[in-house]
Amino acid sequence: MVMSLLETVDWPKSANELSKLIRLDELYPEVISFLLKNNNKPWVVSCSGGSDSLALLLLICGHFHDKKEGLHVLHYNHKLRGSESDAEALFVESCVESLGLSFILGEGSASIKNRSEASLRKNRHQFFSLSLKKIDSQILLLGHQRDDVAETMLMRLARGSGTAGLCAPRPIHYFKDGKIHLRPLINIGKERLLSALEQIGVPWCSDSSNDGEYYLRNRIRRNVIPDWVSASTSDLWKGIQRSRALLEEDDRALEDWLKSIFKDAPILRGAPLNIQVLVGLPKALYRRALHKWLHLNGISKHFNAASFSFLLNNLIELKAFKISAGEGCFVTFSDTFLSFGSAESVSAFSFIETPLRPGSCISLPQGKSLQSEEVLLTPELRQRIFSGKINPAQEVYVNYDIKNNLCFNVRLWNPGDRYKPLGSPGTRKLQDMFTDRKISLCERHLLPVVYEDDKGIVWCPGFPIAEPFKIEDNTQYALKLTFG
Repeated sequence: MVMSLLETVDWPKSANELSKLIRLDELYPEVISFLLKNNNKPWVVSCSGGSDSLALLLLICGHFHDKKEGLHVLHYNHKLRGSESDAEALFVESCVESLGLSFILGEGSASIKNRSEASLRKNRHQFFSLSLKKIDSQILLLGHQRDDVAETMLMRLARGSGTAGLCAPRPIHYFKDGKIHLRPLINIGKERLLSALEQIGVPWCSDSSNDGEYYLRNRIRRNVIPDWVSASTSDLWKGIQRSRALLEEDDRALEDWLKSIFKDAPILRGAPLNIQVLVGLPKALYRRALHKWLHLNGISKHFNAASFSFLLNNLIELKAFKISAGEGCFVTFSDTFLSFGSAESVSAFSFIETPLRPGSCISLPQGKSLQSEEVLLTPELRQRIFSGKINPAQEVYVNYDIKNNLCFNVRLWNPGDRYKPLGSPGTRKLQDMFTDRKISLCERHLLPVVYEDDKGIVWCPGFPIAEPFKIEDNTQYALKLTFG
């Protein structure tokens, strides 16, 4: 039926007519503002042939006449409904050709076994990402509308999602790889779009799979949403839109807060996660940091809700643990760093803050040690120290005449650590000094930091001792520290 009507449709005219029925200022304001600012870049529209994505394509064409050369259309044929799927692809291709736009078709396989909504969505978005790269574009427009927000929110509530999941789909979604998903119709209801298309006589494709109840979204759409609307005594849609926007605000605030906490040592793949910087902060930040770290290391799949809660609660309580994360690999936590790797590599980061006394030999990560010895400063030794020929990466001498008032300890590096190096007019961050010396993130997490309870950092191997602990002309005793 749709294909038989196709030849009678004047698509450019329909685009103009639809843009008069649904004005530009009715589309989501922030999305339109973004498009106007990026009008010189190529845009890509995803169109399935259904009412929502078709309306989106026509509205973009109607409201942005000058984008004909920089507008591309994608259609993904999942090949799951035989001739019906192929007819939809031909429908979209014919529409796009009449509009004079670039068209790219992607195809799945009818033989695929996993037909879950999540799996199909993954395949579709892989095609989108590859197509964006070919076009050299980052901007993808999607036809999600107001009703999709309600359906997604209920689906995410059913599986216990947090703010990030409950505020989806977002009007503007930025991805780490540079992609940007835009949803101009997210504040317009489905009925409004259908009515406008019918008014101008435009046909669209109806996916027969939406008539069944195999997918959760279909069951929610058919059985839950109508009753929810009927039971509501207020403007349900307005409330849902407001809740989604508020959840997105909270999600952004938490994300910005987390970035500021880990500003000096970002959460990175392959690097241990410093938990000490989160002590005393809300549980939501621990949760977000842990989730991000597990995801970056590609091991989130090994942790269900129960095991994730185990990790989270033990981190908050600073309880040491070691838990399997795949064959031969473990996630380990001591009292500072959360680490991932083989049984041998993760043990390298397990180090507990330790007092440093004369005669100590403290075992450190990767089989190294820190030795301390009280020595009498002979003229020969004093001259050697003052000559500057001692390598501070391996050995230093600390003023120990005031030993009765000092309490030395050894720990690993914390982001934000700073001290006043010997001869420096002011303090410096160890983070900056590591960067200057091109010491990698993993290496810096293995270096011991000697500090004194009241006076702060004394020494970190590779750098000068702190100015307050330098050897003076009249110093009699020193604490010799040897690292290696």
